[in-house]
Amino acid sequence: MKVGVTLSFSHLTDVPFIKAAAVLLEDRGFHSLWVPEHVLFFPEYASRYPYADDGRVPGDPEGVLDPFTALTFVAAHTQRIRLGTGVCLVPQRQPVYTAKMVADLDYLSQGRVDFGIGIGWLKEEFVALGMDFATRAKRCDEYIAVMKSMWREGANAFTR
Repeated sequence: MKVGVTLSFSHLTDVPFIKAAAVLLEDRGFHSLWVPEHVLFFPEYASRYPYADDGRVPGDPEGVLDPFTALTFVAAHTQRIRLGTGVCLVPQRQPVYTAKMVADLDYLSQGRVDFGIGIGWLKEEFVALGMDFATRAKRCDEYIAVMKSMWREGANAFTR
């Protein structure tokens, strides 16, 4: 059996703790470390968090560190543990830039990236980013196609 851990890091997290936690998980034989993504959180929101009985997100209301930034930091201090986005909100990100970030992290970590993706549930976050919540699934599919094409055909696949 392979066991992974999700840890949510924010600006309230002590930086030495992030390093120590990642190293400890690796030393104890955990398979993977997963880091979630949300650009914005709000003190109050109408959207219901689907993974908690009370519909509220646990943790820091100030939000979380960018998963690619946090995982690059973790990669620099570990050798074996797999590094996962849990999940990357693909429809909120520019796909060419995201494909490059995933590929760069995979390169720097020497092939340890698991790219977990999702479409998001927090409507208020999409609205604040100027994005249509209703079309996020379709946009996610389109962005996945762009990213796969770039990984298959090279970074300049969409400049031709």
